[in-house]
Amino acid sequence: MKLQEMKSFEWVRLVAKTTAALIATMASPLAMADEALVSTNYLADGSIVYSFTCPVATNTAVGNWSAPHDGVADILVVGGGGGGGTQGGGGGAGGVLYRKGVGLSAGDVYSVIVGAGGAGGRYVTQQAATGIGKPGVSTCVSNATTSVELACALGGGYGGARGIVGGDGGSGGGAGAARGATADGVVTASGKGANGQGYDGGNGYGYYATTSNPQLQSGAGGGGGAGGPGYGGQTNAAENVEWYSCGGHGVTNDITGTPVVY
Repeated sequence: MKLQEMKSFEWVRLVAKTTAALIATMASPLAMADEALVSTNYLADGSIVYSFTCPVATNTAVGNWSAPHDGVADILVVGGGGGGGTQGGGGGAGGVLYRKGVGLSAGDVYSVIVGAGGAGGRYVTQQAATGIGKPGVSTCVSNATTSVELACALGGGYGGARGIVGGDGGSGGGAGAARGATADGVVTASGKGANGQGYDGGNGYGYYATTSNPQLQSGAGGGGGAGGPGYGGQTNAAENVEWYSCGGHGVTNDITGTPVVY
């Protein structure tokens, strides 16, 4: 959240994201729960940027802020990324949602819940459901006084394991490679990205098994990004080689005063 606070409170920029990188914390009027981390940055235009993040060891982090005066905020929220699948698709990026000019009311308490990224899948056997990743957790900002949600970015979809589809989310998870195919061109579907927050993951692909190529040729899909879809599994892989594809592009936002790709 970006706040521009002078003698009379006017503008705030709030940033809620799932990164552990913080700038030095400065004095601020924030009251927050113990598990939340926050940094404060004063920009040249007179605005203040409060950045909340989620520690690696927790599922969510919570921060609360009380507006001293009526004002306006820009809010950027980034959901936690999805975990990748074992021998499978990449996890989808957390959704990115940017809202400008959100009205704030004096004395109201604003809650920031920052979601963590999902863990990667655990390999047991091929095509096992345990091999899919965990979805990311959503990041949301709301007016706790009025129980009104102001912005919420969904967590990224999980990456599918071999032969298992990717999960839906802020950005969709990539699909696992289509192992065990009985014909060329078999596709495992990717996860879908949320409208306005991210893109779909890439599909998985499989070739037909033959006597000379019993292991198949296959490729898993990349996770979707906030700025573009994940790439599909390779369709021209060499024999007995699994191919893994690139994830989607991110989006650039300068709410912190410096352009950052999310």
